[in-house]
Amino acid sequence: MLSDFAYRLIRQRRRRTSAERLSYRKLLLEQLEDRRMLSLEPVIWDGGGDNNWQTAANWVDDVAPVTNDDLIFPVVAAQTSNFNGFPAGTSFGSILIEGNNYDLSGNSVVLNGSVTNNGTGNTFGIDVEMGSTGGFANSSASTFTVTGDINTAGNALTLNSAVTNVTTLFSGSISGSGSVVTGGSGITVLAGDNSYLGTTTVAGGVVSVRHDHALCESTRAYVWERAEAAVGARSVRQQ
Repeated sequence: MLSDFAYRLIRQRRRRTSAERLSYRKLLLEQLEDRRMLSLEPVIWDGGGDNNWQTAANWVDDVAPVTNDDLIFPVVAAQTSNFNGFPAGTSFGSILIEGNNYDLSGNSVVLNGSVTNNGTGNTFGIDVEMGSTGGFANSSASTFTVTGDINTAGNALTLNSAVTNVTTLFSGSISGSGSVVTGGSGITVLAGDNSYLGTTTVAGGVVSVRHDHALCESTRAYVWERAEAAVGARSVRQQ
């Protein structure tokens, strides 16, 4: 039989242990919440290590991105040619290219947002599967070249060339069952061997089609909304 003193001591320790456990759980929850809030912040490239996206030293604060992070490639970076070394199919949010002369290549990604170009002389060479409605936007006064393949995966793909007479060139293939919508005041050039099955809506600017398979007209419909389409030497404008 335990003495009254020993029994009270055990109960006190149990109460203290229970309180400590609650305090520890609260601390863990706070840390998880802080981590969740931090994950909402974009991850910014600085190129301070090698050229691999997986290398922590290449990102501000030496913290590599994780799944679904938004990525920013800024005006100032030690390396502008870089490689996505994450496993093929890793999901990211939006990708913003602010600086000049970037050349992004590497393994394919699932894109849950848009790729936006604000710099000059940039090339995006990564294959993309659309994880949601989104696309590519060029707000620069310079040609933006997209050489990677794009799988719409049933989502609407928006291609926006914002600046008049400035070209956004898509030389990779566009596939999947989703539709394509072009917009802006600039020139969207479709130069890949495209096989997407949805409609093509020209909602703004000029669409230039480099060859017969860029639109695959036997399998889709077209909607011209106050825009112009150029097919070879021919052009069509609806007022």
